[in-house]
Amino acid sequence: MNAPTLLFFAAYPAAESLGFAAGGADAARLAEALLLDGMARSGAVAAARGWRRVLCFEPLAAREAFRALLAREGWTDAWTLLPQAEGARSHRWRCAQQLAALKGWGPVGYASVATLCVPAAELTRGMELAEGQSTFLVSSSAGEPAWLALAAGVPAKVFEHASWSGEAAAGDPFHHLVRCHLRAVKGPACEALRSEADLKALHARLRADAGDAPRTKAVLDAVRGV
Repeated sequence: MNAPTLLFFAAYPAAESLGFAAGGADAARLAEALLLDGMARSGAVAAARGWRRVLCFEPLAAREAFRALLAREGWTDAWTLLPQAEGARSHRWRCAQQLAALKGWGPVGYASVATLCVPAAELTRGMELAEGQSTFLVSSSAGEPAWLALAAGVPAKVFEHASWSGEAAAGDPFHHLVRCHLRAVKGPACEALRSEADLKALHARLRADAGDAPRTKAVLDAVRGV
């Protein structure tokens, strides 16, 4: 069995990739800061446990732009680029899980910019549980999966008929995992990152402690004032 693998799903950072936060140039800066902080944070936890790091990117045309971004940050050797499948999140994740099975990868973690709101201790906890053949889920306050760690051998069909796989969550993601007969553990819900209100709450938290998101705090301080 190859090394466990962290899959970080991301769209190339641009003003429109946030879906909120008006202001083209500022929104693009913020999108990039969130992406880089999210990757740095989850990637550091993964590296500490010997997990492979894979950046699942979109759109396909952004491959070279992502390659340049990794080179700029000195992460070329740390992250492998993998294009996402097109379609809803359930389809993207199902395709990734199929690839994990084909490659013989070990436990697989599913992360994104939203994972930035998950406490680092819960990232570690999820990896530990997945290594021990359990599945771990942290949902955001919006009901969407913010961090999912699957044990080795979980079939890709776990992502079929998932009511929480679209743009807006419907139903309880944890109940879906239980219905799939997985030995699942539910972590405490984290903040969402889908609206201006969520961004304001994140800024307030970072003002108290920049923690693992220094780029995001710097951009928010510059745009919104300290």
